[in-house]
Amino acid sequence: MICFRCHWVSDTLHKRKGQIHASGFSLLGMIIVMACVLVLLASLFLAREVAKARTHCYPLKTKGRGIWCAICVANHDRELLGKYPLWPKDLKEKGKVDGSSLKYWQFLFSNGDGIAQDNPDDQIVEDLWIGALAAEGVPAAARPSELKAANVVWRVAEVNDDSPEKLPFIVTKNYNGPNSFTENDAAGNDAPIALNPREKPFGKRRVVWLTIGGSSMDARKDEFTVSTFLGNVELQGQLNIWGM
Repeated sequence: MICFRCHWVSDTLHKRKGQIHASGFSLLGMIIVMACVLVLLASLFLAREVAKARTHCYPLKTKGRGIWCAICVANHDRELLGKYPLWPKDLKEKGKVDGSSLKYWQFLFSNGDGIAQDNPDDQIVEDLWIGALAAEGVPAAARPSELKAANVVWRVAEVNDDSPEKLPFIVTKNYNGPNSFTENDAAGNDAPIALNPREKPFGKRRVVWLTIGGSSMDARKDEFTVSTFLGNVELQGQLNIWGM
């Protein structure tokens, strides 16, 4: 009887010990699985944000190209009439704008006096569309006469037809780099350019710009350097990037 009870107690303790070990293994396994799931979810979220940013690049590139084409057409017509071109540097030299991106866009929607007009027939660039200045998170103005900085996604670079074609003409306003570049800043300069995380539509993830030659460009934050932005060009003089 004693031996039977001893064996029963021993078998019971052994089974419970095995259950404890089994329970402990299951808890550890659950923690590992949960950690893997969290890592997977984080990776999927990051991939989604990257894909979202890339998707938003294409409409902006198309809009930027449309802006460039509209100004080129207007400049061609003005050249036939002996009038000055409408690139930022030309307008600043003529005293029409003061180095403000918003003032530049308002001027292009005006009849030449800087006061934006709602009728395309009264605008100095007839083919310019108000929606081309908007993006996700940057709502379009209802009409040109109501255009404000909050309705403009593009900052302007001070360039004209005499500028090297690889230099930027417009850049999304999450650009947070220098407001001017000199001869020492361009070719071979791999210094990173900062992006503003608070500015839509890309924040600090990506930036889009259009060159004065009409090429549409984009870069991730880790690829956005001085030489990339300036097309690895040897600058002659100073290049200014206008604020709003």
